[in-house]
Formats: sequence, structure tokens, C-alpha cells
Amino acid sequence: MIRWDAHVCLPLHPQASFAPIAHLRDTGVHYVSINVGMDMNPLAQIMAVIAGFRATMAAQPQRFRLVEQLADIELARAAGQIAIGFDLEGALPLLEQPDMVALFASLGVRQMHLAYNRNNSVADGCHDVERGLTALGRRMVEAVNDAGVLMDCAHTERRSTLDIMACSRHPVIFSHANPLALAEHGRNITDEQIRACAATGGVVCISGVSRFLGTETPTAQDIAGHVAYTAIDVGPVLLQALCVRGLLGKQFTHPDTHGRPGCQQHQSQDNRKPGDARSQQHSHPSQQAEATADQKGFFVCLVGIHNGLTLINVAPQADSLF
Repeated sequence: MIRWDAHVCLPLHPQASFAPIAHLRDTGVHYVSINVGMDMNPLAQIMAVIAGFRATMAAQPQRFRLVEQLADIELARAAGQIAIGFDLEGALPLLEQPDMVALFASLGVRQMHLAYNRNNSVADGCHDVERGLTALGRRMVEAVNDAGVLMDCAHTERRSTLDIMACSRHPVIFSHANPLALAEHGRNITDEQIRACAATGGVVCISGVSRFLGTETPTAQDIAGHVAYTAIDVGPVLLQALCVRGLLGKQFTHPDTHGRPGCQQHQSQDNRKPGDARSQQHSHPSQQAEATADQKGFFVCLVGIHNGLTLINVAPQADSLF
């Protein structure tokens, strides 16, 4: 099992303290994604932050390891380090050039979404007018897949997320988003989006932010309620040994993926290459969560926890995401 925090924010300054990351390591988190910039941040600031964060990690190799692939997480775990990847929020830092994705990946960015709350030339933000993924956006999704970067849909408008999930060849995640049915907020996601994410083999990571939970004084029970709704009421989804600070630990089933909408520039399910993370069919709902390695497509548990401990069951296809 890998404990993963899907999105952590430090001050966007090259000399920002890594004390919160060291604390995560001390509490047993194995892998963390650290934000290095958003659509509103100038590219010069983002590059300085990446350089500074890399320097901090390089100065403390006994504590931190920058990852390039899944095996690096296991190596970090064995060495008592915390594995780290960076995430980028929004496509503006890509300067409308899909080739920028691979450049950021080479610097440690392992996860990104394409719009931060507001529309851009690539995709729509969750607090803006609905248009859908643009032609450039489809090229960006392909570039994200090609670079082995996690395709995130947090902060992104509903129609754009559905377009992204239809186009992506690899599992898609929501790194910090909660069910809209439980809390009316533009950052939360519909049941349709949750099901579409599950159909990609992806992960919905529940956020502990009070306004996304729908309460001013959230408790662990509130978080567990959002997890349970996502996993049980909207699902069923595959959940193996999910533990929300000890509140939940059951097994569920995985949704059928047949009939999922396609994308004009996207490979059909039948034509995907054998090595593609989504080339294998997921289990039918009647098949229980204790599926073996022979039943491909089991990637990770489909619900995570943002700003909390998430237990993730990594299965045979997971290495294709890094």
C-alpha cells in the first residue's frame, strides 16, 4: 500500500520551508504532489520555484526523493524518504505549446490540470463559462499522456473534464474535489464526473477544505461521508483497504466501463496498444474488489484523501502513470 497526498501547497517561493513535507514523511506518507504554480503565476516565478524546491530536496537526500517512475516511490519508502512529484495547475504556463509538457515533466512535474478556475485557450475553469475542451486542449491531453504525467481535472469545468476523460489514454484523477451532491460549490463535481473518472481507472481525491465539505467546522466524519458517497452511492467503485483515519476500511466493486463516450482524436478501446494503461477492460460490477493481478486494469483505489492519509492499492498498471 502507498500512502499518497495528491496535492500539497507550500508558499510559492524558492526558499519555502519543507517542514510540512518532512512532517508528512514522519506521519507515514510515502508520496506527495507539491504544487509549483498556477495559471495566475508568471512563468519566471514557476521556474524559480521549481529550481528552489529541487535544490532543497537535493540538499537533504536522506529525507526527500524526486520521482520519475513508480519504482522511485518504492525506493524512497525503503530508504525512509518521502517521494515527491510536482504539480502544475492550469495550462497558461505551457504557453500554448504542447512540447512544454515534456519539459516540465523533465523538471519533476508529474501531475497537471489544464485550467485553474477560469477559462483559457486550452480548457474551461470551474468558475467560468462552459465551452468544452478546445482543439489545442486535445493536443495538450495527448502531450500529458505521452509524457507520463498524471492528467488532473481539479478546478476544471464539467464539460471540459468530461472531454478530457474521454480523450485521455490513461487514468485521470481529481486531485482535490468533492461530490457536488453533498456540498453546492463550483469546485465540486457531479455524479457524472465521478463515474467518468472511475471509468478511466482514475482516482477522486476528497478535499478537507471546509467549503468543499459543506460545513464551517469539518470533522473526520464529514470527510468520511464524502468518501462514502463517492465510493458507495455514486459507485460502486473499486476500493481496497481504504482507510480515512481509521473510519473506513471496506471492499467494494468496480464499475463497468462499457459505453463510455469516445473522442474523435482518441483511440477506441479495442484499438489501444497492449501496454496502454487503459487497454485492458476493468472488472464487471459483479467481480469483487479482491481481484488478482490477472484481472488487469486495477490501478489504484478510486477514492483518495487530500490533506489526510490515503491508503492506495497500487496494481499492475500503475507504473504507466509516472
